[in-house]
Amino acid sequence: MTEVPEASNFFAHVTTKTSLDAVADHYRAAGWRVRKCSWTDFEATSEIGELVLEGEPILIHGPIADPITNAATVTKPLRDAAIAFSYECYAADRSLLLQERWTPEPHS
Repeated sequence: MTEVPEASNFFAHVTTKTSLDAVADHYRAAGWRVRKCSWTDFEATSEIGELVLEGEPILIHGPIADPITNAATVTKPLRDAAIAFSYECYAADRSLLLQERWTPEPHS
């Protein structure tokens, strides 16, 4: 497995109206280790990354190992909860590697 880099290379913006607590709970349910890292913000860690969940609107950012391989794993808790988001991943030289905007399909 690729090592988690020192600098942030994953940046996401939650576009569904939801609470920061709910987003943290979805990461916790997906097996991430989640803890409060300030009065309002959370840190979610796993073997593939270290994310900060913060703000209103909700931002998720931090370093993840091999973003091309792991971006789907990092965003899976949001997809599983039908939470819309957009994200970008960058290489060590700060060039854009990957970006996506995801919105859940409406139920029929």
